[in-house]
Amino acid sequence: MLSNEASLWAPPHPGRRRTRDHDFRIHHGRGLEGTLLWAEGTYEPNTCSLRGTYPLKWETYSEQSGAGGEFRYLAVFVGSSAGGADDATGT
Repeated sequence: MLSNEASLWAPPHPGRRRTRDHDFRIHHGRGLEGTLLWAEGTYEPNTCSLRGTYPLKWETYSEQSGAGGEFRYLAVFVGSSAGGADDATGT
């Protein structure tokens, strides 16, 4: 994924209220694993169960002048060589 939206890679501010997509946040330094629940499980069709652990590390792609000029990318490796699962399945 490539983006210039800093809220994707920045962790939520301390004290921020929990959002419906909390389990699905993809900020830098997070690891996705286990069962991800939408709105703490109140909407079951969006529940996703992952096999393995997926570390998230955003890297600088380019920097342009002006607001929104910082671009970063996130590559999530899937497979036994990266320690992740062979696939992710929804339940």
